[in-house]
Amino acid sequence: MDYLGLKIFRFFIKCTRCLAEISFRTDPENTDYVCEQGATRNFQAHDFAEQEERRLAKLEQEEESNPMKALEKRTKESKNEMDVIDALEELKDLNARYANADIDSMLESVTSKKTPEELADEEDARLAAEAFEHKKKKKLKRLKR
Repeated sequence: MDYLGLKIFRFFIKCTRCLAEISFRTDPENTDYVCEQGATRNFQAHDFAEQEERRLAKLEQEEESNPMKALEKRTKESKNEMDVIDALEELKDLNARYANADIDSMLESVTSKKTPEELADEEDARLAAEAFEHKKKKKLKRLKR
């Protein structure tokens, strides 16, 4: 058997619970399988698709006939659009901030990292120089009594 040059295959299997024989064959016309004997189908894909289409059509009709639903839908859409615009502006700000970054100073700060001991020594030297410089500037005068 074939359908437009495509072979139709028939499968025979046994149920693992009751050992009954089940047979089904391919249905290339509907791109599906057809149960022939020993089984019933639990899920019909085309029925599910039709139900989903009916549900969506019903929702669209309800939105068109009910002005409040249409208003709610427009409000949600505009809120989503505003959220997208805000996120886009935030990304643009971030990109602008990174575009203005000075690459040379960033590289210098990364390559010239100092150990904590070196930083402490530099701070001590700075404080000592500040203290001695402060003493040089300030001269005390003794008052005669």
